[in-house]
Amino acid sequence: MIINQSIDRTPFYYEKAIITSSEVSRLNQSYREDSNAIFITVEDESIRYRIEGGDPDSDDGHLVLAGNNIYIADQKSIRNLRMISIGGDATVIITYYR
Repeated sequence: MIINQSIDRTPFYYEKAIITSSEVSRLNQSYREDSNAIFITVEDESIRYRIEGGDPDSDDGHLVLAGNNIYIADQKSIRNLRMISIGGDATVIITYYR
């Protein structure tokens, strides 16, 4: 996947997080509030996510298979992002942009 970073987006934080299948996870509050874009790599287990404020579960939400990426460039969607693993614990790598 090729990401075209626009000139007005600067990465400011990198985070590795564990997403479990037992509870819905959100991004770090401090960083999600300051971000206007995020790039997420799903490392080892597939996840589901929602960005309109609802909670995903193992059968509902956008499916992202292990090894794929998510790019979101909307502040409200970033603040509303919720994720859950649909297998074992999933490691996700997140870069936050301003």
